[in-house]
Order: sequence, then structure tokens, then C-alpha cells
Amino acid sequence: MRRRYILVAVVLVALGFGVGRLSAALGTVDSPSAPGATNSFTLEDIYNRLDTGAEDGPSAFTEPAAGPGTGTMHTLNEIMGKAPAADNTNGATTAQALTGKTFWGLRTDGTWGTKTGTAAAGSNVNGPDGSKTFNIPDGFYSGKTATANDSDLQGGNIVQGVNIFGVAGSAIAATGNATAGEVLTGKTFSNASAAGLTGTMPNNGAVTYTPGATDQAVAAGYHNGSGKVEGDADLVAGNIKQGVNIFGVDGTLAAPVPKTGQTDCYKSASPWATCTCGTADCPAGQDGDLEKGVAWPNPRFTDNGNGTVTDNLTELMWMKNANAGNDCQGADTGAETWANALASAAACNAGGGFAGYTDWRLPNVREMQSLVHYGVYNPAVPNTAGTGKWSDGDPFTGVQSSSYWSSTTRAGFASFAWYVSLFGGHVDGGAKTGTNYVWPVRGGQ
Repeated sequence: MRRRYILVAVVLVALGFGVGRLSAALGTVDSPSAPGATNSFTLEDIYNRLDTGAEDGPSAFTEPAAGPGTGTMHTLNEIMGKAPAADNTNGATTAQALTGKTFWGLRTDGTWGTKTGTAAAGSNVNGPDGSKTFNIPDGFYSGKTATANDSDLQGGNIVQGVNIFGVAGSAIAATGNATAGEVLTGKTFSNASAAGLTGTMPNNGAVTYTPGATDQAVAAGYHNGSGKVEGDADLVAGNIKQGVNIFGVDGTLAAPVPKTGQTDCYKSASPWATCTCGTADCPAGQDGDLEKGVAWPNPRFTDNGNGTVTDNLTELMWMKNANAGNDCQGADTGAETWANALASAAACNAGGGFAGYTDWRLPNVREMQSLVHYGVYNPAVPNTAGTGKWSDGDPFTGVQSSSYWSSTTRAGFASFAWYVSLFGGHVDGGAKTGTNYVWPVRGGQ
């Protein structure tokens, strides 16, 4: 043994180490004791830390039970596969991590290793009024709001049915197809094409129409509803002749046969005196008993003050002078033949006509007979009121208690014409070559 140590010493001396230096380098040459805690990590500890991040403490020294074999420990490549790889493209920088937060930098351009972020934590952001876009400062935002403020964002500025950022619209959209001519003048409106248009329809206000015999044009434009179509209380069926329709009302009035004027009843035998109708020897059903026909108006006649008189029952206009003949100035001409009577009546239309009328003519037989009052005789003509017998000037003058020609020829006897006797009111036919009086008339249907 001594010879072995001497040999080691000789070798060390030969290598330039002194004995003292060898002793200092090797320490004690006594056998060492078993090591305690080493405060070091095994490669497996490093692998686990990289794999899961678990912070296991340093391994305690364990005396190997046997010599080293192949074992089950991870290889160095496997361990390095868990280590972070450098990434200068996508690796985060401190400006991309929130202020105060640490992270492992992967970049090799100066940010490798443990780093602390510098990105600011953002707060709620309000944009300036009226701006639809605005800047949001750099920083980290989580659970914050960015608000665009616009004082015009209110329901009245948004169309009905539209909701913008939670604001429901209440504005009415301009729609429709009205034109300016269909809107009252001076009034504004909007349609689907434009807004703020002004109407041009004429304002006619209250319009009243009075029905007449011809159509009346209704003026285009606005009518305010206070106008009217005139009514007439007399527009009833009983006032309209049968077969005639006036403004939708069918007439029911029978042909107007006037009363005769007779009010007395007479005995049924001689002496044919007047009597009380319906009593003994005074038969009922007489004309004086029933008095059928259209009642006479009162007054029956109106003196027009111009040489003419209007019959208010028939609306015929007669010469005031019942013996004027062809001398319409009032001179009596006496009886004439039928042909001359026609000419005499027509002559009243010459020189501008009589009383301004140029349609004077000889009356037909029914018109002539309409003057008869069958309750009087000699002459059988009523007074102005229609309540009694005529007297001169009431209303006519020159009335003859004789026969007056009509313009009606007797059928079957062409040489005869009908005349009316104003003495008693009877109608008869006479030869046209005979002579009777002439009483011109105008008007009628």
C-alpha cells in the first residue's frame, strides 16, 4: 500500500504538482461520508417543470442501489422539446401584455425570458357628440363600453319601425301618391317622391247649387262641406204630373180638371128650383153636391197692369179687353169669321207685339172653356176673386154674353169650328163662315 501512494505522489510530482498542492487540491484523502440534501434538480425534475409547470422541490440524494443501467428517464431532446421555442414573429412583447402582468418572452431580439407587460388597462370610452367614428386608445378592454354620442339619435329622427342602437323610431315616413293638384292650395304635404310640397287645388269654400232644367257643372276644387244643393218642399209626388219624373220623384198628380164653380143643387123635376142636396126630390151626386176638381186659387185672376190678365188656375195670360179683336189697342171690332179670328189674334204680335209679347194666338176649345164659371150666367165668367160673377173691369173689360171662337176644328165637319158661349157656358160647333167674338191668349203648355 505504501508503495502505491508513493507512486501516485511521484506521478503528481512529475506532472508539476507538489505534495502540498496535491493535498490542497484533493482535500482529505479519507473516505467521504454519504451526501445530504444537494439543493439541486434532476433532469426529470426539469422535465416535469417544463411539462406541467409544477413546482416540485429539489430532489434529496438517494444512494443508488445498483450501478447505472438504461433507466426510464427522459432524454435531453425530450426535455428540450418542452422548453419554449424562440418566436420573433408571433412572440408577445411587453407592449402587448397588460401592465403589471408577467410573461415569458419568446423573442430573441431583447425580450427573451421573464418580462412584465406595459399595455394600459382601458376604461369606458365615450365618443364626441355627433361623431359616428372616434379613436379608442391603445390598451386592454374587458367588459368596457365604447359609446358613440349623437344628440340627434332620438325617436323623432328615426322612421317608425326602425330601431337604431336601441332607440325605436317614431317619425312618420313620407309616403303616398297625392299630387299638388289634389291638395288644397296653400297646404303643404309630402308623398313618396318628395317632402314639403304645396297644394294647388282651388278652395271653393261653401258652394250651393239650385237645381234647374239643365245640368250644372261642379267646379273642380275643395268644397268645405257647408255648401248644399237647394231643396224644395214642393218637390213631392202629389205636385208632379203622372208620368213625369223630377229629380228622381215620380209624379202621381192626375190631369188637373178644375172645378166648374157650381155649388148649387137642383130639384129633379119642374120647376127645377135650387134645393138642398140629398133631401127629398133633390138628388145627391150632383156637381153642386160633390164639387169635384182642382180648387180655384184666390184670387183667380191677377191684373198685370199692362193690358193683360193672368189666370192663376191655368197660368194662361188673356187680353184684358175681351173684345179687342185685331185692334190690340183696345177698340172693339165685333164678331168675325173663323179665318179672320185667327188672323186677328196673330196680328197682335206685329210691331214688337202687345205688352211686349209676340206669341198671342186664338185659344183652343178647352182653353176657351176654362174661363167659364158654371155657377153664373150672362156672362158665365168669374170675377177677379173667383167667388162670383164678372162685372166690367173685374178684372176684364168688354166681355160679351155671346159666343167666342176657338182654334179647334170640329172632327168630321172640317167646315165647322168649336165655339164657347159665354152666356151660359155651353160648347158647340159653328160654320167657319159664321161670325163669333175673338179673345186672344198666350202661354200654356
